[in-house]
Amino acid sequence: MGHGGKSGVDSVGGMEGVLLARAGGQEAGMGGGDLQPTRPMDRQPPRRNEAAHCLTRPHGDDLDQVMVGSGRLRMGFEKAYRVGHLIGKGGFGHVYAGVRERDHKLVAIKHVPRDKVRLWCSAQGCSVPKEICLMRHAQGVPNVIRLLDFYERPDSFILILSRPSNYKDLFDYISERGGPGLGELVVHKFFKQVLAAVSHLRERNVVHRDIKDENILVNLKTSNLAIIDFGSGCHANIDPLREFEGTHLYACPEWLKAGQYRGEGATVWSLGILLHVMLCGDVPYHTEQEICQGDLTFRLAVPPLAEALVRSCLIPNPNTRLTLSEVARQPWVTQEPPTSPLKPRARRVPPTPRSAN
Repeated sequence: MGHGGKSGVDSVGGMEGVLLARAGGQEAGMGGGDLQPTRPMDRQPPRRNEAAHCLTRPHGDDLDQVMVGSGRLRMGFEKAYRVGHLIGKGGFGHVYAGVRERDHKLVAIKHVPRDKVRLWCSAQGCSVPKEICLMRHAQGVPNVIRLLDFYERPDSFILILSRPSNYKDLFDYISERGGPGLGELVVHKFFKQVLAAVSHLRERNVVHRDIKDENILVNLKTSNLAIIDFGSGCHANIDPLREFEGTHLYACPEWLKAGQYRGEGATVWSLGILLHVMLCGDVPYHTEQEICQGDLTFRLAVPPLAEALVRSCLIPNPNTRLTLSEVARQPWVTQEPPTSPLKPRARRVPPTPRSAN
């Protein structure tokens, strides 16, 4: 995939890469329809102890719902929200700008057709896309977009998400800075935020499985990040995983070689890829064969401690690869922020176009 162009629907099981980061496209709305119970044919059996942790009912203290009357009834979608223009689309749905009528809060409205949902959570007589359950578990985790509410329809689900302002996705942020990568000071701040977020998510029994620059938003005023798009995620307590969800050139070698992997090891691998992208402006491997060979080279000079961390995250053997807690203790992570940004080469190395897979 690299940093050469947006992947579009490059994520298997995920949503659009652009998601909340930019506004554009045409004005669009969504039709009406009452909520309907989930059809039995849509329910998927939960794995192991997963059902005990699933949040599937359309209410809860973790949600920020629009209630009417005495607060016992939820307002219908059409009255509660105003749908605006399209801001993201992909093979698994569309995202629209929106406004919550009650308080004029800006929201993002994600419309996911039922037949596009690959991963489900089933518990307490309800089935919802796993993305909904995972985002509910992630409520309150810093640097993660919040799920405010969701609606079920006979043919689709509607997710109401927080919509930040003055944000740009990390892919575009890197591309528009002009250099092959970001300065070390910026990379250090960004990486620590992502590391803390994925570590906290794991404590909440959530594995994102598609950590990449397109799924990270940058606040242009504060430089704070927000992780988006949990459409490829899963619960953390179901290792080993035997299905791939995510972006192919971020895939860990154990999946490509043996057809199974563990969530934490794959997360650390994706952190290594992400760190390389932020430092050098491109992914380190451009084919699955290169991933399996594990011959890691740097086309740009990077700080020695940062290079050591990338190499430790991208150890091909998952048994000797760092854990998340070990990543957090590495010298480059624990050091004081660099006093001056890394100065990359003046000429940018042309990026490699992304794979169509």
